[in-house]
Amino acid sequence: MKKLLIATAAMAMVAGAQAQSSVTVYGNVDLNWASGETGSTGANSAMGESGLSTSRIGFKGTEDLGGGLKAEFQLESRLDATSGKLGTNTSTFAGTSASLSGNAQSYTPAGTVSTTNSVFNREAWVGLSSVKLGSIRVGTTDITGAQGLDSTVGQAGNFSDASSNLGTDVAKVVRYTTPTFAGLSAQLGHSNADATTTAEAQNGRLTSAYVQYEAGNLGVYAGTVEKKISATYDQKETTYGAKYNFGFAAVGAYRSVREAATEATVATKGDLTQTIFSVSAPLAVLGSGVTAHGVYYKNEYDVANNSGDVDGYKLALSKAFSKRTTGYVAYADQSTNNATDKDSKTYLIGVNHAF
Repeated sequence: MKKLLIATAAMAMVAGAQAQSSVTVYGNVDLNWASGETGSTGANSAMGESGLSTSRIGFKGTEDLGGGLKAEFQLESRLDATSGKLGTNTSTFAGTSASLSGNAQSYTPAGTVSTTNSVFNREAWVGLSSVKLGSIRVGTTDITGAQGLDSTVGQAGNFSDASSNLGTDVAKVVRYTTPTFAGLSAQLGHSNADATTTAEAQNGRLTSAYVQYEAGNLGVYAGTVEKKISATYDQKETTYGAKYNFGFAAVGAYRSVREAATEATVATKGDLTQTIFSVSAPLAVLGSGVTAHGVYYKNEYDVANNSGDVDGYKLALSKAFSKRTTGYVAYADQSTNNATDKDSKTYLIGVNHAF
């Protein structure tokens, strides 16, 4: 009888210990076929990825430390399902991203391929969280929530992404998030992401502050990031936006103002302003799980320069076959008023599966 009681107690202790911590493997695979044309490169077609949502694979976990305190971690890698590569591997297609992910063509010339050797290039952090005290994370992550604000208010995943913001998926981040009070919370972030030499230890510094208010169907957000470029110049970016779900449709508006990348280019480029308006609405007439998406965006500099202003729109239909699998078709039309990047049109059909 004693042996049975001891065995039962031991099993209960093991079960309790297991209940105190958990690790989750998760991810997303998004593939599509894109066809399009520009005035400069003509028609082309290619397999793309990350059209509706960025392909990725990751691990995250928590451990209950007692007293309302938890230990947390996350490791997440970009996944290019067309090649099976992990880490950063971004390519452009016909003057725009083959995945229609954001408006990166405004900043990255067509045909450019950017790669790094990082595996967990999206998230790689460990932290502590408390309901009463908030949370802190250290490692690689967005410096604050301001970096994902475009897709947060956009209602349409990657279709409503802007170009990469300052402080997106950067290394050496220390980020603090306050507890939520009546829907209001804030974040503070700091990073020396670019500090690879002693001289850059100060010049690569990023600092950020972000605040959000969410109540019911309403969300209002604002954030700012400052990056020290040199001893005499700090580059700044301010992002803000709002969203509201009316039930029959969800709408969002986003705006970002970013200063020139270097002190030397202030006179020739000035500030870059990105504006996005979006709407998503269920279309029951086309069947259960069908949603229509519309996005209008405009990127403009406050001084004339060779980069040129950009404006365009994206129209998409998505069909949720289940909670995890979504099919989509999309069309994007973009105009650029410079001599190099011509107008472009892109058609897309794809499927997204989350696990």
